[in-house]
Amino acid sequence: MGGEGEEQEPPPSYPATIARDPLPLLAPYVAKRDLYSASLVCRSWHREFSEYLWRRP
Repeated sequence: MGGEGEEQEPPPSYPATIARDPLPLLAPYVAKRDLYSASLVCRSWHREFSEYLWRRP
């Protein structure tokens, strides 16, 4: 489960879980290849997903 030196992200806050925009909640769990495809759908999705595409693995 949690090895030494392994950082885990804290769970999202309550306001984040009830947000109307689910894209930021889903993005960390989607494969980069699929995020790239989704970022081509429209400008708002591109803005939303680009930070996850350029983040280090």
